[in-house]
Amino acid sequence: MTAKPSPTPWMFESQRGPYTPDTVYILRDSSGNRIAFIMGTRSLQAEEYDDANAAHIVACVNAHQQLVNALEQANLVIEKPTWLRKRIEAALEAAKEGEAQ
Repeated sequence: MTAKPSPTPWMFESQRGPYTPDTVYILRDSSGNRIAFIMGTRSLQAEEYDDANAAHIVACVNAHQQLVNALEQANLVIEKPTWLRKRIEAALEAAKEGEAQ
C-alpha cells in the first residue's frame, strides 16, 4: 500500500434515501470529503447497531495514531516485565499492518 489514508478526524452522517428504506452511512475525512458509503441493514431491529457500528469505525480510525504513539513511547521506557513489552510490540505490529510505508 503506497497511498496514505484520508486525514483525521473522520466523521459520519446517516441519510435515508427517498426510494429505499435503507439507511446509508457516509464517512467523511477532516476536509468533509467522502471516504465511503456503507449500506445499513434492512432490519429495523438492527438499525440501532448500524449507528453504533458507523460511530465505532470512526472512533477507531480517529484514535489509531494516538494509540500507536502512546504504545511506541511506553515501549521505550518499559524494561520489565518483558511480557508487557511483547504485548506492546504485538499490538504495534497489528496496528501498523497495511499502513503506508
